[in-house]
Amino acid sequence: MAPAGRKARSHDDFSRLLDSFDTRGDDAANAAVEKRPVKRAYRRSSFSPVGRPERLTQNLYRFEDTCAVYVVREGASCVLIDFGSGKILDHLRELGISKVDWILHTHHHRDQCQGDHKAPH
Repeated sequence: MAPAGRKARSHDDFSRLLDSFDTRGDDAANAAVEKRPVKRAYRRSSFSPVGRPERLTQNLYRFEDTCAVYVVREGASCVLIDFGSGKILDHLRELGISKVDWILHTHHHRDQCQGDHKAPH
């Protein structure tokens, strides 16, 4: 329903409005569109931490990645707190861990979760 004092618009009114934006004949506008830079695909970071997990207690480890990644172990399973680049996965076997139950993010900034695409499903 149109507001008081305004005429309700029809489908034809909208079609005429859309046709008024037709720029097929506007060569300058089309040339500007063609010169736009191509948007590149998102690139993942090539950062690769070189350290090893530091044992804090019997079942708690800290790994310095793009952020501090904590491993809370229970038997052969663990919970990861933050994930960084995902490089921690390369060290789990040496800690006696064969399964990641959960990955918990303290917040969703790139340094905490940029490696999520590597996370086990």
